[in-house]
Amino acid sequence: MSIFLRSVLIIVLLALGAAEARCAGAEIALRQAARVAPDAPLTLGDIADLRGEEALAHAGVVLVTRARDAAARTGWYEVRLDEVREALEREGVNWGRLSLTGSTCIVRVSRPPEISETNAAPTTVTGRDRAKRTPVGVDLGDGATVRAYAQRALMRLYGVEASDLRVAFDPSDDALLDTRVWGRRIDVQPGGSSGSSRIMLNVWVYEGERIAASGVIRADVEVRRDVIVTTAALRRGDAIASEVLRQERLWMSPGGAAFITSLDDAAGAHARTRVGVGTALRTDHIETPIVVRRNELVTVHCVSGGIVIRTPARAQGDARVGDVIEFRIDRTRRPFLARVGGPGIAVMLADHEHQDDQTGDDR
Repeated sequence: MSIFLRSVLIIVLLALGAAEARCAGAEIALRQAARVAPDAPLTLGDIADLRGEEALAHAGVVLVTRARDAAARTGWYEVRLDEVREALEREGVNWGRLSLTGSTCIVRVSRPPEISETNAAPTTVTGRDRAKRTPVGVDLGDGATVRAYAQRALMRLYGVEASDLRVAFDPSDDALLDTRVWGRRIDVQPGGSSGSSRIMLNVWVYEGERIAASGVIRADVEVRRDVIVTTAALRRGDAIASEVLRQERLWMSPGGAAFITSLDDAAGAHARTRVGVGTALRTDHIETPIVVRRNELVTVHCVSGGIVIRTPARAQGDARVGDVIEFRIDRTRRPFLARVGGPGIAVMLADHEHQDDQTGDDR
């Protein structure tokens, strides 16, 4: 195959892969419950989880101009899936690129309460001066309390089992945490990401069509992780040898950059900053060495389904393993993007349903 035809085929495959990547996986999933301020507009981003560029582009679609007006009588408002669909159609949504799932979302219109638990209408009890406790191991008990539901929500959020999670709930939340849930429906929604050790959980307890209790629970979290610990001090720019590393299983705060969990990920890298003895390495402590230099001739593997094409192309910049940079085939003008896989190697996936292991067969 001539260089010209090969370059044309790569460009076509790249364009098809980019179009598929934009369309695949775009989804709007209606949440079971949400909360908005009284005077704020209710938008799609408030009540749904959005995945993919096509979905995120509609986050600002307004469903209700003023939340207080929609929930003037009850303090809450039910958003149905067909209402969301109609609002999106008014915006000219392309359903060929987007899926919509869910049923209804119960929207609570109020400032987030600290505790609210009665057998009648929900009330609000605040507590600004909150004492703190030391995180303790998870105890689900009989599983029939809000506390157990909250702990399970944290286990899902941080991706760990009960034995690898320690939680300290605020003492002023005990009344809501100890609420029994027999015959009731419980919804617990994290109010933050797994990258934080201080988390808020929005809790709703439903009895039929009535909200029996609700509130915001705060918790401090520790997670037991496999981490890589240094046995010697490192200066900025030092190459990290496996001899100065050991793997340990420690209780860590999940806040900050992600922890390095494999010796292979740290050995051979360079210290990005000064690192003390006994430090559990995070991703912002290290950087991988440059393996491809600008204008270096690299073999690019272009993968699309069952077709693999390998062609030489020149890197348009320096790169480390995992970096996506531009490449250009000699005697062509149009550059393309590929991910650097190692010294002299890059991979361009034009089909997200096929993985790197299909590059082994030369076609």
